[in-house]
Amino acid sequence: NHRDVGVVILDKPVVLPEYGTITEANAISSNKSIQLTVSGYGITDGHAASDPAVSFRERLMATSTLITTNDTWTDGFNLKTQNNGGSRGGTCSGDSGGPVFYPSNSNVIVAVTSFGRTSPNDCQGNDYSYRLDRQEVIDWIDQVSGNHWNQ
Repeated sequence: NHRDVGVVILDKPVVLPEYGTITEANAISSNKSIQLTVSGYGITDGHAASDPAVSFRERLMATSTLITTNDTWTDGFNLKTQNNGGSRGGTCSGDSGGPVFYPSNSNVIVAVTSFGRTSPNDCQGNDYSYRLDRQEVIDWIDQVSGNHWNQ
């Protein structure tokens, strides 16, 4: 459990037409094949020397499939998802902290992108995202934010 979640409290409110929401506890089970949407501002891998990795400096999103919530690298604290590779989306360097939405077509944040298991700059390995759908994490967010995050 690397506790890879943080809270930023702004001095002034930011008004947006829509906000993301944090999930309820136990939203994800170890069921495989559920679809999630991963998002970040990181690098896009070109997959070849003639098509180098680039950073678009804009938010990118992709649908990814849950592999498991329980193996040596997850132990219930992380979601392990497939990185689609071949320019079909997933996460890469710089995407850490980006939201993972479930259901995939919602604005409900169930995890935050944490790390990948792949060769450097490959962007094609399995992705791991730190789960927010655990009661201890929700309680910590409540404690740190003064319970204002869900208002």
